[in-house]
Amino acid sequence: MAVFFNRRIPDEAHDQIGALASRRIHVFAFTPSNGWVIVTEDGRLFARNIPQECFEKLQEFLSAGHKVRCVAFPSAGGNRWVIITDRSFFARNIPQECFEKMQEFRRRRDPATWVAFPPGRGNRWIVLARNRFFARNIDDECFQIVRNLSSGTRPVERVAFEPDGGWVVLAQDYFFTRNIDDECFGQMRSFDGDRWKIRNVAFSPQRAGWSLICNDRWRSRPRDRMREAEADVAGNSIWSEMRSRNIPGAAVAVVQNNRLAYSTGYGHLRRGHGAAAHPESVFQAASISKLINAVGVLRLAHTTALQLDDDVRPQLNWTLGKRNCLPSVGPVTFRSLLNHTGGVIGRGTTSPANRCSNFSAGGGGFAGYPTSARVPSLLQILNGSGPANSPKIELSHRPGTRSSYSGHGLTLIQRAIEVFTGQSYRSWFSANVLSQLGMNTSTFALGPPSSLAPSDQVADGHLSSGNRISGGRNRYPESAAAGLYTTPIDLAQVIIMLNQGGLYGRRRYLPSNLVTQMMTGAPVANNVGLGCFLAGSGVSTNYSHGGSNRGFRCTLIGYPRRRAGVVVMTNGSDDAFPGDVAAAIQRAFGW
Repeated sequence: MAVFFNRRIPDEAHDQIGALASRRIHVFAFTPSNGWVIVTEDGRLFARNIPQECFEKLQEFLSAGHKVRCVAFPSAGGNRWVIITDRSFFARNIPQECFEKMQEFRRRRDPATWVAFPPGRGNRWIVLARNRFFARNIDDECFQIVRNLSSGTRPVERVAFEPDGGWVVLAQDYFFTRNIDDECFGQMRSFDGDRWKIRNVAFSPQRAGWSLICNDRWRSRPRDRMREAEADVAGNSIWSEMRSRNIPGAAVAVVQNNRLAYSTGYGHLRRGHGAAAHPESVFQAASISKLINAVGVLRLAHTTALQLDDDVRPQLNWTLGKRNCLPSVGPVTFRSLLNHTGGVIGRGTTSPANRCSNFSAGGGGFAGYPTSARVPSLLQILNGSGPANSPKIELSHRPGTRSSYSGHGLTLIQRAIEVFTGQSYRSWFSANVLSQLGMNTSTFALGPPSSLAPSDQVADGHLSSGNRISGGRNRYPESAAAGLYTTPIDLAQVIIMLNQGGLYGRRRYLPSNLVTQMMTGAPVANNVGLGCFLAGSGVSTNYSHGGSNRGFRCTLIGYPRRRAGVVVMTNGSDDAFPGDVAAAIQRAFGW
């Protein structure tokens, strides 16, 4: 049994679909001039106004017992076409790169199963295979959806492009559409509600016509945990929550069995613009920078004479002051600064500036500097002198007596690393941390990686209203506390290394005892490790860090005993959203 629905297609095509539907139609496709071709599972062929050579090649394949899987026509028209069968493919006058990619897939024993061409001339196409895909110059959100689904358990089977720019992605029982005819979308939902698997979607280049063909019903839907998570963010779909919370874009990476298992993107890098958010897109990591900074300090402790319990002050070439009300204090160690017990001004200990107790709430972070503002030097930040917009860094309470979240303390470490290594913080981390852990799209520079075009690969920050912040993003010279640019995929590499006790690939990046120390709580706050926060027990034991820069929110969570983890990065200002997405993933994967 089969069902179909057509609207505004040639009458003869409609009649032939009705006559051949019981034979299971594998292909129905239009040419740019509104010619069309139908091929059934049992080899019946019917066509009107397609290139003669294409028709003859179809006859040749069918006579040899091939099953035709795809017939596609580039929108430039003429004698341009491609045929894919269960055994081979043949193409005439399609873009050379597309043809070469199909040859490459075949050499890799994963032959192409589908090809589609969006409207417009030039090198524009997508090739699908069972285990891979490749696209060139298609709509970026369409690429995003195909990219997302390719890492799930419902592989993309077909993509169809509408002449006016809309598109459809079919992935077994799941589909995603954008800018297609409302009636077409409604009919797709109706078929899906009746458990029909949509086999073929075709758009006529004339009269806004379209055709839907279904050959089978789904008996059971394969489980796809990422699709479950997408549908269960605070009780709604992730897209619905992003709209209601004014979050233009988000990107996610999921670690399972200590490997990157899923990586997905949603929405856009800038509100109102076409560049989609991908897990390879660059976001500001905000305070997740502190976790990466801790990894760097551990690396220094492993490879140099520096020790975690060394006093940081001799490495500053600058005098760390203290408030007059504070008596003499002991060492201010790297360890205590990493776990926020170093006595440096921070959350709940910053103001008033003349007190050593009974503080007001707040403090601990940095506001950043708009692109129109002067950026202070590190010494100006330490001294709290113009143009720095943060107070001078000083001791406000005795080290080791309380936990006070302090980005300012991490800035002392930033200064110490530069003095100790004789290199800029950015350069040392690039060579000794980022490149060593495969974080090749990450940087502690004041701006995003210079190799990327900000318009199509780097996220802009947005306020809670949804409006883009001036200049796209603030700059954070307080690198150790808030200055990292990175991607979810890059941060997933850190989760994998820490989950494996310091192993990265086949080499040891950190000794296991240092990783254990990182995951050990502070004496006065057992939920605070070195550069991370600790929670859970048993197999649910985890480390985490969130991030909140102007226009960006993110979170990272690792589960060493589950060999799992998740990274969520957004270019919006909703504090709860990254955690809500992470919670949806935790539920879907049973963490």
